[in-house]
Amino acid sequence: MSHKLQLLAVPDTRPLWDANEWLGDGFRLIRRFPGLWAAYSGIGYGLFFLVFATLMASAEFDILFIPMSLVSLLWVYWLIVLQSGAFRLMSTISDGEKPRLGEMFWLLGQTKRGSFWQYFLFFVVLKMTLAMLFRLSFAQPFWFDGFQLVNQHLLIGAIGVNLVAVLVALAISWAILPILSHFPATDFTTAFRLQISGTLRNWRPLVFFGLIIFAVSFFASFLVGVSFQLFPPLGLAVFVAFLLWLWPMMFAWGFSAARHIFMRW
Repeated sequence: MSHKLQLLAVPDTRPLWDANEWLGDGFRLIRRFPGLWAAYSGIGYGLFFLVFATLMASAEFDILFIPMSLVSLLWVYWLIVLQSGAFRLMSTISDGEKPRLGEMFWLLGQTKRGSFWQYFLFFVVLKMTLAMLFRLSFAQPFWFDGFQLVNQHLLIGAIGVNLVAVLVALAISWAILPILSHFPATDFTTAFRLQISGTLRNWRPLVFFGLIIFAVSFFASFLVGVSFQLFPPLGLAVFVAFLLWLWPMMFAWGFSAARHIFMRW
């Protein structure tokens, strides 16, 4: 990789309307190699299903004697591998080089780099914290008593607390893996510091960017539903298209935002 991108020592402060450019840039990353990303999604979904099915079978029938506590850890590990693979492919495309599908597993060859293991531990702790908060928040019963929802105010408060927690988790983690995937020699502390600084400097365009992505996701779900209602085969085709390309598109939008804020080319 030629590393035409350079990591900035101080993140840029971008204007609000740059969010539109991030969307277009991310879309072009996917549009240039649609077959690559369809294959990436297909392999990714297949691996997730295989890992999940194997671990569930071992837990149910004691085939491989793998503790159930490892299910979540292995799931997170493969998620990070596939996310990092997507960002690595995007880095290759951004450098003007032809990507190879095998790069989606490049992280498996980076086991000696402590920064990725530090990110893995950070992500696991973050995930466990959110899960614990979720369980504590919803410890009270919120189920329907006939047609009346019990503990309405408590339910709204629990949803609000968890929504804020998820947003905070995103704010302190969204750009770390894109940075480490293109600059693997960067230590985790530096990536984390840049992530916090860049997010605080660009919270307005990032919030606007997130709202646009939410609107796009909502529209995609609506389009799939309407397509199924009008003509089921068309709905199935639209659903498969979104399944294959919307997942890497989300990564591409995140990578594009990180590239404009933290990198120069």
